[in-house]
Amino acid sequence: MNTAIELMMDLARMEDMIWVVGGRSVVSENNSVGMKEPEIENGYISLEATNWHCHIAVDEVTNAQFVLAQAHPDLVSYYVRFSQGYDKTLIRCYLPTPRLDGKHNRVDFQQDKLDIFEDKKNNPKDDIISYLVQYVDEDGNHLKTEELISIVSDLNIGGNETTTDSLGSGMLMLMQKRNKLDDLLSGKAKFKNFIEEIIRLETPVQSLFRRVRKDVEISGVIVPEGSIIDMRFGAANRDEDQFNCPMEMDLERKNPGKHLAYGTAHHHCIGAPLARQEMRLAFEILLTRLKNIQLSEDKNDLLHRSHYALRGLNKLHLTFEKA
Repeated sequence: MNTAIELMMDLARMEDMIWVVGGRSVVSENNSVGMKEPEIENGYISLEATNWHCHIAVDEVTNAQFVLAQAHPDLVSYYVRFSQGYDKTLIRCYLPTPRLDGKHNRVDFQQDKLDIFEDKKNNPKDDIISYLVQYVDEDGNHLKTEELISIVSDLNIGGNETTTDSLGSGMLMLMQKRNKLDDLLSGKAKFKNFIEEIIRLETPVQSLFRRVRKDVEISGVIVPEGSIIDMRFGAANRDEDQFNCPMEMDLERKNPGKHLAYGTAHHHCIGAPLARQEMRLAFEILLTRLKNIQLSEDKNDLLHRSHYALRGLNKLHLTFEKA
């Protein structure tokens, strides 16, 4: 199965999408209400919802491009275009779209954040939101409201969901590799290295989109300036040119922190130090206070949530005793 089809299937499992089927002359716009699990049979992928369905030849879906569209002055939208080659569009999937007010500020579900920003402007304290709203760059400009909302939203997600996913992934790894658990409990292995291997192998944010700032050649392929690419951190973290035995959890790895799970340079995750500290403390406390930790029988399917970028278990049931 090619990457474009895999992405189409992932998007079909997500809610609140708009699917535009067809090319330039004839198109139909459909919502994802009642969307069923996509199926592939006899060389065709079938997408079916309550009021529409379509069948697309798998061999013809050879490309997927992430696109920013600005069709209306009050609507900024993003979609994934699936095509045969670069130009012949077969189907597009529009992602849930934020509404903007007259000043291009997001208004859906954001009033609570706007109230907090206003309070921090008038009553700044020793906290990150106060610093953000008070920030002034070298040209005397403050951060725009949409920039503040974007940063704070990322902090909320990055500081909760990703660390939670990593805790579940790490515990499952220990259940599947009991010798590693013994090494941690005996002090033979360091928790610091264990945390880095969790993040490398089970990268909670598998990818993010980036815009190419100038023409670049990667492994003989020219990527032109302005292209939108999907940076797959999860794949890079298993690169055999960078890591010896990359598919294995090695608690004595010489370069445990070389992975890209937290990005790099000016894209480096602002919460990386906190996330590492949270995970180390969580595992140290759990493995100190609990013993005889086991996977619960007949309760774990070990399935991950359907998402093209985030990786985490739907659930993990354990049994244990008090240490």
